[in-house]
Formats: sequence, C-alpha cells, structure tokens
Amino acid sequence: MRTGVLARKRTRALFAVVVLSVVFGAGALVAASFVRSPAQLAADARPPAAGPVTALVEQRVLSATVLLRGNVGPERLVRLTAPRAGDSGARPVVTRLPLAVGDSVSAGAVVAEIAGRPIIALPGASPAYRDLVPGAEGADVAQLQEALRALGFGTGKDRAGKYGSGTKAAVKQLYQGRGYQTRNTGTDDDRQLLQAERAVRDARQAVSTAAEPERAAAQQRLVDATADYDDLVARTGAVVPVGEVAFVPDLPARVQQVKAAVGADVTGDFLSLSSGALSVRATLNPQQAQQVRVGMQARLDSEVTAVSAAGRVTSIGPAAAPAEGEAAPSPTVEAFVHPDQPLPDTLVGQDVRVTVVAASTAGEVLVVPLAAVTARADGQAEVVVISEGRESRVVVMPGVSGGGFVEVRPVAAGLSKGDRVVVGR
Repeated sequence: MRTGVLARKRTRALFAVVVLSVVFGAGALVAASFVRSPAQLAADARPPAAGPVTALVEQRVLSATVLLRGNVGPERLVRLTAPRAGDSGARPVVTRLPLAVGDSVSAGAVVAEIAGRPIIALPGASPAYRDLVPGAEGADVAQLQEALRALGFGTGKDRAGKYGSGTKAAVKQLYQGRGYQTRNTGTDDDRQLLQAERAVRDARQAVSTAAEPERAAAQQRLVDATADYDDLVARTGAVVPVGEVAFVPDLPARVQQVKAAVGADVTGDFLSLSSGALSVRATLNPQQAQQVRVGMQARLDSEVTAVSAAGRVTSIGPAAAPAEGEAAPSPTVEAFVHPDQPLPDTLVGQDVRVTVVAASTAGEVLVVPLAAVTARADGQAEVVVISEGRESRVVVMPGVSGGGFVEVRPVAAGLSKGDRVVVGR
C-alpha cells in the first residue's frame, strides 16, 4: 500500500518537471522571436530602398507637334549706345539715369544722360543712323518731323523729308523743353550768320544811296548777299546727333535692361528699351526648322507660373545677332510665336515650353515620355537609360512630340527600342 502511494507521487513529480520544461522552452522561443538588437531595430525602421521610375522606349509613328523652348519678351528691343562726345572731348560718362528697369517710357522722355547730353525717346520705326542737320533730306528726316509734330512741335512750311527752318525751330523747342541746348552745325555759326546779316544790311544801304549808273550793280550785290545769307541759314543751326535720339516703334515702352551706373564710363550698348506686346522667341534646330511653318498653331506653357496660352507662329528666320558681349547662340533659326491673347508681364524673361502643331512623323521613330528628356547645362537634351541596374546618360535630339511623348534621336549609340529610361525619382 505504501509502495503504491510512493509510486504515484514519483509519477506526479516527473509530470510536473516535464510541464515546466515545456513552459520554459516555449517562453524562451517566444522571447527570441520578439527581442531585437538596436542594429536590428534601426534596420527594420529604414524605408525600403527607392528606385527610379522608368518607362519603356517605344518605336512608332508619332504626331503631331514640335516641342520647342522659347523666351518670353517684347516684340521689339531697342538698344541704346552712348552719344558721341563731339568736339568737346568729354568722356562718355553717365551723368543721369532718370529711369529704372521696368519703368514706362513715354514719347519725348529723357531715358539717360551721357556727359551732360540727353538721349530722348521718340516714336519711329527706323533706327537713327546719321546726324540730322539743317538741309538734310530723306525718310529719316520725315520720321523726325512726324515725331516732333506728335509731341506738339510744328515744323512750319517744311516739306516732308526736308530739314528746313520749321524743323530746326521744332528741334530747339524739343531740347529746351527738357532743359538742354541744341548742338549746332559749327562752333562759329553765330559769327558767320552775323557777318552775313551785316553783308545784307550793307548791300541794302548801298542800293539806297547808289547813283543811277551804279544802282544795277548795287542791286545785284544785294541779291547775292541775300542768297548767301539764306543759304547759310538753311545749312546751319540745330543738329540732332545720331546718339541723342532713340526711335522706338511702339510707345510707351519699358526699360528692359540697364548695364551702367551714374559716374561710370559707357561703351557700346548700355541700356535697352522694349516695346510692343509680349511674344515668344523660340530657337529651332535644323530638323525643327523644316517642320515648323508660319501660320501653325502653337501652345505656350510656363512650368513656373502654370500659365498656358494659345498662339500662332508669325515669323521664322535667321537668329538675331547677339548684343555686344553676349555669346552667339548655336541655333541659326528662330521662330516668333504671338499669343492670341496678351500675356501677363510676370512672364517677361521666362523660358517656356512651346508646342507647335505640325505634321506627324514620316515613319516609326524612337519615342519616350516627355518627362524622360531633360536639359543639360550646355543646352543639349538627354535621357537616362537603366540597364542591369546601371545608369547611363545619352544625348538626344528631341523632335516631334504629341500625346505626352517626344521623338528622340540619339546623337551617338546608346538608345534602342525596349530600353528603359528614367522618368522620375
């Protein structure tokens, strides 16, 4: 009996040991599952490695737009140079700058003063190319006369295109109204005119006192003296130096740029005026120049301000010559796109995307999403190709674009159908 009781106690003790071993073993396993080292915790907290977003390079017919980049600016830009110092020998130093960048310029306004001499803005389509002096004739004289009359200065009986006494008087009024004296054809004009007046007076006196036999000769001397005086009056007096007026096609204009300061010497272009409505000047490579035509519809998009506008290509031609000190652009062709509605002034100077509606490609071409093409510092376009986890940059020539895709032609090898290009990060 006692032996049986002991056997049952041993059995219960053994069972308890087994149960405790299982419990502690399970606890250790659970603890091992949840306990992490600091390094493991930091690793678990990191976000998954991000990879670039890619798209497939396709080959297909693409239509129907040409993608360009253009700069927003005024239709016309008038660059001013320092007036000549004349016989005074004065340095071409800036003595006054009454206007700042962005200021409005009205007809007759003094936009700058160099060595004490003004530069006056006048309405006119043709730039000044010579000094306008009494007796001069030509279309530039007619333009000056029209500008003077528009400001309220009559030119008398002078015929159009002839710088006569009426034009001379109007020029004097223009300068005096702005606080300046006109320059004359010569430093001794007044002395010569005085002598000519005396000659006429003396000849008239001689006629009045001449005896009958000598009267005819005296009258001829009076005629000659009067003709000399009239000729001297006609070819002397107020001059409009070529550098003291700036003919601007559309006034009022705006001060676009000032590259000088009061007290500084100036050479070459130092101030520019812009006039006319805002338009976009876009550069074209040779292939694009063959696709874009005058009259084609276009869309203008500013990525900076999100402004979009419809327009039309109004002219295509050789790129304008760069201003003094500016680098010559590599493209030789440019197109002007005029918006259907006026653009806001906030777009002045911005680089915008120009999408010209054109014909489709002649056949299948390599195309990538627009987002895949980026601009390098040198102005060339490129795409980033991913192959076996490695990236390579391929310079391309963008072409026709449409539906969010753009035609690309690799400048060298490195891009084929089926490649993957980066469109985002």
